[in-house]
Amino acid sequence: MVNQFLRKALILVFAGTLLGSCSKSKNGSVEPETETPLQGQYLIAVGPNGATSNVAPVYMLTANSLEDANSSLTIVNNGLEINQGFNHFFQNGYLGLVGLNYTAGTGSGTRLSIDRQGKPVELGGKFDIENGFVSLGMVGGVGYTASALVGDNKNQIIINRIPMDGSVPQNTTVRVDNLPGYAGKSPIFMGFTDAGNSRAYTSLFFVNDRTIDDAIVARINLNTGAIEAVFSDARLGVSGATVRSARYSQIGTADNGDVYVFSGNHFGTKKGGALVIRSGATAFDQNYFWNIEDDTQSQGYRFRKVWNLYEDKFLIEFYNDKYPLGTAITGAVPAASQYAIVDMSDKKLTWISGLPAKELIPTSNALAIPYYFEGKIYFPITTATNPSRFYVVDPATAVAKPGLRVDGGAIIGVTFVEKK
Repeated sequence: MVNQFLRKALILVFAGTLLGSCSKSKNGSVEPETETPLQGQYLIAVGPNGATSNVAPVYMLTANSLEDANSSLTIVNNGLEINQGFNHFFQNGYLGLVGLNYTAGTGSGTRLSIDRQGKPVELGGKFDIENGFVSLGMVGGVGYTASALVGDNKNQIIINRIPMDGSVPQNTTVRVDNLPGYAGKSPIFMGFTDAGNSRAYTSLFFVNDRTIDDAIVARINLNTGAIEAVFSDARLGVSGATVRSARYSQIGTADNGDVYVFSGNHFGTKKGGALVIRSGATAFDQNYFWNIEDDTQSQGYRFRKVWNLYEDKFLIEFYNDKYPLGTAITGAVPAASQYAIVDMSDKKLTWISGLPAKELIPTSNALAIPYYFEGKIYFPITTATNPSRFYVVDPATAVAKPGLRVDGGAIIGVTFVEKK
């Protein structure tokens, strides 16, 4: 994830269809704070209106600001056209965007940035992702993806490291059927959040044994593939959400190193809430538990995606409908287009106002990535009746205001690229 007033982070997971993510204030590692304003431009990815995933072409545009509601861009005779579709974009620091696509067990990607002349460019050409991917995250300023279970015994996961210098991604194999307390059972990884020194925390989802329904997190060395520790807590169910083959992460690292582990109660077995592993601790903090789903502030809604913004403040994406206990969240692509900012220390939840009504935001907007940069959250939203537009939110007020409009397509990704 990333530090913003300088940070951008990514806690997300993906596989196959819709996915959204969000950058925050950490680029995998926390960047040093600075009072010198960054110089550069925004790189914006625009796809076809209404596309749910992997539809070409995609247009890469540049902008100096995202905040002026009276300004607009168009894809017509503008930017860089890429005759390739993407399932997901993620931000890589202030270097650019990485577009990924996943099809039937294979994966590929393209790295995109802005050159010295201020024009969108590809870096290094298209690359392959070994064994595809179902999960991803930013750690130490580098993007990592994790495959589904592979190998003759389906007991291994391939982790791919995706550098932004145009070089070929490197991979590491992790064996997952020998974890303490879970011998002979193989989980998949659901997202990565930074643990420092090329290490990451990841949520474990035992896809082939649904009797395992606790919040379980592993700390992994991404260089060696060694799983160094496993943390488990029965107060919450599985941390993460699924839509078809997509996997959404629900873990994130606060600025002080505390790791917050959320569960949106995707399977309906336990209430949606949050736990924490304190920085340097060897177990979950038994004195911390927030039942978010039953908290009157959440109005009883469950949630899907979670992103750290700064300190211990998080952005949460909530489903539009309520589900009774015991009912799993099902449907092709359940609508989730209402958002809140939460303060984890104070257990305070503030709904974001000023966004278009949730019923006007189509499920295809799930491809768009909320982006946190220099104290503001930028929501790319395309409604059924209006052109694609950024909505700008100050986390202190949780009020959204209209920003830059983009004509001719739907915004599906954005990042700030520092001037070279």
